[in-house]
Amino acid sequence: SVGITIGSGIGCGIVHRRNIYHGARGFAGEAGHIIVYPDGLLCTCGQKGCMEAYSSVDGIRRRLHEVHSPYAGLDLPNLIASRQRYDEIDKFITEGEQVLIRGLANLCSVLNPDLLILGGGAMDLALYNIKNVEDGIKKLIPPAHAQCFRCVHASYGNRAGVMGGIILCERLNYRNKNCIT
Repeated sequence: SVGITIGSGIGCGIVHRRNIYHGARGFAGEAGHIIVYPDGLLCTCGQKGCMEAYSSVDGIRRRLHEVHSPYAGLDLPNLIASRQRYDEIDKFITEGEQVLIRGLANLCSVLNPDLLILGGGAMDLALYNIKNVEDGIKKLIPPAHAQCFRCVHASYGNRAGVMGGIILCERLNYRNKNCIT
């Protein structure tokens, strides 16, 4: 399974056989920094064209700020509520969803998860439509992958990261009684 958190940034956790995959140096899961547009928008990581620069809440706000939009300072609930009234907000959110689909499809093509768990503040408030995301990913991944693939909302919503951290600490403490005091 792969968990994606969408909020101010885009986070990712990869679970394989009930274990978190950390990668060679602990940086596995930097899904927000999948390049979707080479030479695209500058990301906070210093690269250009990262999914996070287009699809995170802060990325959308930065884009609104760059076009001198008066809506750049809106918080997430008001940004979503204003989407129907203001074309520039709708344009950036729609593009953010399309970029998210493309980036996550690349991730799913490589990892072949059966389940993609979407959480974070943006998903809790339905910035992106989970059905659109699932359908879009299924169109872009190999058909054999799409047969058993699905997207679901994180059951703990925006608290999923904190809850996962607690569970990880409990597991580490269980394995090594001296790990956490």
